[in-house]
Amino acid sequence: MADTPARDNPCLICGPRTAVGLHVRFRPGPGPDEVQADTTVDARFSGFQGVVHGGIVAGLLDDAMWYTAFFRDRRITMTAALEVRYRAPVPVGRPLVVRGRLEQLRGRLAVASAQVALASAPEEPLATAQGRFLTVKDPGALVAPGWDPGADRA
Repeated sequence: MADTPARDNPCLICGPRTAVGLHVRFRPGPGPDEVQADTTVDARFSGFQGVVHGGIVAGLLDDAMWYTAFFRDRRITMTAALEVRYRAPVPVGRPLVVRGRLEQLRGRLAVASAQVALASAPEEPLATAQGRFLTVKDPGALVAPGWDPGADRA
């Protein structure tokens, strides 16, 4: 199973070929209905000096939650609601771990949670999120022809 949707993915967070993106690779695990990624965010994505911009932190959390439903049954969703709690500044240039957990699937609705922490202190989240995601009725209307969310990176 691929660890990230297609190589044509234009996502700022996980798109593997976006010129200015983060190129984060989410993978299933470590537990059931969980995902994880390791990343280091560089200073191009800072808000204040030495601190990752809050919008980028929200994007990391959003993507982690999106991937929980994707890895569960390959469903394509869009964010319906996102609530982020910033607990401490997320530093640039430091290894991070981003984790997501699928909390509930009910019809088209997926409910998930996520956190970002320093890789050296993975149980001490710097930011957490709760999200609700709706399954897209017609994914073909949103993605380029030939976009295969199951394709592996080349």
